[in-house]
Amino acid sequence: MEKKSEFPKKRRLKALKHRGPRHSFTISGNILGSPHKTLESVSSKTEKHPPGSERSKVRNVENITVSIDLDVKEIEHSKDFSRLLATIVGLSKVRKDFEVLSTAEKIILAFGDAGFNNVVSIDLDGKNLYYNPEDYFDLKEALSHLIQKVNEDRNRGNVIFVIMVSKEYPDCIVEVEISRVHSPWMHDILIKFNGILPEVDFRGMICQLEEKLDIPGLEKAWKGA
Repeated sequence: MEKKSEFPKKRRLKALKHRGPRHSFTISGNILGSPHKTLESVSSKTEKHPPGSERSKVRNVENITVSIDLDVKEIEHSKDFSRLLATIVGLSKVRKDFEVLSTAEKIILAFGDAGFNNVVSIDLDGKNLYYNPEDYFDLKEALSHLIQKVNEDRNRGNVIFVIMVSKEYPDCIVEVEISRVHSPWMHDILIKFNGILPEVDFRGMICQLEEKLDIPGLEKAWKGA
């Protein structure tokens, strides 16, 4: 006999897109209905809303991806033959003028405030900067490593990759990739929620992200999901 799905309703989210004065973003993924078994995994925040209200409806999100592009100045590069050839064959890189390390710090703080208190690892330009999967409350320690790197190294960094988990949300892993130099089809910031989260808590997370990165419109765009 075929096992009945824990989530009776599942629909692919139509990509939510928004362009602000200094950024653009896209949110994609799945929205799930109420689980058959239990609602224990749903945050108590939901209970604060009266029955029948929109926020009281139990929904979950699955495998959500948030892609962000910052409208900052592109770094000019020399127009030598190799650059010209790279452009012709489609291998040219987008070079943005922003700080990947300080941006990573803001995102780590945003998700730390939202319950993801364990920074599993931080990689900078392919080299491991921090690794501690066991300590579920190591946010300050991870940030101290990051800040030390900012103070010690004059290299601004091109790509930083961060993995975060939470005891509160054991069914979800957050992966963050921030790229100052990347291919034209990639994004400056790519955030993947691998797994399932209560929608009300995901909404709180993007509110934190909106505040820390100063990119208005994230939470408002989600209202149309």
